[in-house]
Amino acid sequence: MWEFHKIHHSDEQMNASTWARDHFLQESWRAFFSVFTLGLIVDLHLAEAGKAALYSTTFLIGMSMFYHSAIRVRLPWLDRLLVTPQVHRIHHSFDAEHYNRNFADALPIFDIVFGTYYRPGREEFPATGLGPDFPAPRSLLSAQFGPLAAVGIMLRRKSDVATQ
Repeated sequence: MWEFHKIHHSDEQMNASTWARDHFLQESWRAFFSVFTLGLIVDLHLAEAGKAALYSTTFLIGMSMFYHSAIRVRLPWLDRLLVTPQVHRIHHSFDAEHYNRNFADALPIFDIVFGTYYRPGREEFPATGLGPDFPAPRSLLSAQFGPLAAVGIMLRRKSDVATQ
């Protein structure tokens, strides 16, 4: 999954447009998943589930634009209720201390419950991106087809190991 998601994390100048920096398969999965899960959780017909998914997606896009913005805003009273820019910036940091932290899209309750919540320090505003050892893709084609090639190579290696 990381091969597809790392295009989102490759943005070294995180800003409100970072929310849209995704692999096309990740976006397709997200759209399908929201309609499917809403239909399972709430007894809705397909058209109603589609509308509910549209409304929830619109809300989440607005939230995502907010918490991906590069503003330095301290909202300690809100950090544990909703994802804020400072909290989500930790998730995009390439500092090893921040790896596997703050996964939430809207409500950090699951990060708190599962121990992945990291509350940023007062002036903590880490650099984002993949780090100096992993340069960002240079083109739209490499961003979209690079993950497919990486997964193909990984599957081939697993197949080679399994046949030995």
